[in-house]
Amino acid sequence: MPKASLVEKYLDALKTTLLTITFVSDEALNYFTKKLILRSYKKNEIYIRKNEVVNKLAYIISGAARIFFELKEKDNTMFFIFEGSLLTVLDSLTLNTPSNYSVEFIEDTKLFEINKADMEDVLIKYPIFEKVGRLLIEKLIIDLYQLQILQKLSSKEKYKKILDLEPHLILRTKNKHLCSYLNITEQSLSRLKSEIKN
Repeated sequence: MPKASLVEKYLDALKTTLLTITFVSDEALNYFTKKLILRSYKKNEIYIRKNEVVNKLAYIISGAARIFFELKEKDNTMFFIFEGSLLTVLDSLTLNTPSNYSVEFIEDTKLFEINKADMEDVLIKYPIFEKVGRLLIEKLIIDLYQLQILQKLSSKEKYKKILDLEPHLILRTKNKHLCSYLNITEQSLSRLKSEIKN
């Protein structure tokens, strides 16, 4: 178990993130953070499996994960989630339906987790968190829209956009996961890296 001071440091980082979204009182923040459980996962561990009914929401403190699905025995990465971001499968969590996606850690990861029952308790006691949730859902919708735009670009345009806006994806993900995210072959990725480098 990490030292108390380290846990407090992680909690302070989470509180700061919440306060960038909207004002939340100290009382509400403290009530919320007491419901959180600190967990650690190893690279390649599965956090959520397809067909699981998701009942947890997490905030990544350090590390990274990917959300993916399988189609015709092919692995397709939808999103990469890094530190400072929320992690769940939102439609399964909110609708109480089996998840269409799986979540895998692509780095050793530490996160804070809250279960659905505790989250609902927080929402009833402090409705301000409904606003936080709504704003986070709006951000997710924007991310989905940007992904749709990305998929309409040529392979070269996709790679250049990632290089300009999200270079950490290239540094912190496996080529096969990046290729499935960009919907290009590994040969195309190698060629693009070579072309752009030269």
